[in-house]
Amino acid sequence: MKILVTGASGFVGSKLIPELLREGYEVHALERDPTKIQHQPWAAQVDIIRGSLPATHNPCDAIDVVIHLAGLAHVASSRAELQVHNFEASITLAQQAKAAGVKRLVFISSSKARYPEHSAYAKVKLETEQQLLALQEPDLFEVVCLRPGLLYGAGMKGNLAGLLRMLEKQFLPIFISSTNTIGMLGVRDFCRAITLAVTTGGLEGQIWDVSDNEIYTLDTIVARVRHYLGYKMPLVTVPKHMVKRCAAFAELLAPVYKSSFSLSTYKTIFEENYEANVRFKALTHFNAEDNFYTALPFLLKSKHL
Repeated sequence: MKILVTGASGFVGSKLIPELLREGYEVHALERDPTKIQHQPWAAQVDIIRGSLPATHNPCDAIDVVIHLAGLAHVASSRAELQVHNFEASITLAQQAKAAGVKRLVFISSSKARYPEHSAYAKVKLETEQQLLALQEPDLFEVVCLRPGLLYGAGMKGNLAGLLRMLEKQFLPIFISSTNTIGMLGVRDFCRAITLAVTTGGLEGQIWDVSDNEIYTLDTIVARVRHYLGYKMPLVTVPKHMVKRCAAFAELLAPVYKSSFSLSTYKTIFEENYEANVRFKALTHFNAEDNFYTALPFLLKSKHL
């Protein structure tokens, strides 16, 4: 089976391709800058196609399955940028795949799409899911949308990496508190989940949340990390309204300081609750091998390698 992967040089893509190769798939990687993946140990086993999205030519000829990872991953991106690089690029790719006779498109979305009112990123993700599902034709062109929880693993960036950097400070007298549930998933486990989504029947035409089935909150994460490091817990909790004000101010300064902390971050912490979809596990027999707490020693060490 021939699989086309977009976003092969990214956090997920670079770990997904060796998983696909181990399963015996013939992998083709669509990459704007092939030099980004030419150093990978698996590069010689992959057909690297130079190109960007939206693609002017059809990269899906003779392909059986497309796994679409490419796109802007930053919540701070503008609506206009997201519209072009996430929505339009995804829809064009799906139309090309359908025209080329591709049997299944696996679209990697985001758990943030549950709350489209919280950011332009979340809204565009939801709109992309809806439009892709509208393109599905049973037995001809199948669409599977996966919404992973917050991904962790070596090379992770964004808010989770920033949180760990903060919690590694021995002197941390003040912090924030939240009991809202958070969905999380190790990147290696997510790559296995994607691989299962390539052939598992019954997934098509639907959106699937995928997590490691552990229950997390910001409070439990803070407590476990501080305990592992042997540091004391913060003594003072910042009031929720103060966090919101700081987030709004950080968002204004983001173009200058490139901070990932924003009102969207605030809403994620205080206004979102994650609910895993147990049917994905039932259909695919997917079981996560990692959880954030058992992976914590490796995660902290990998940040300093």
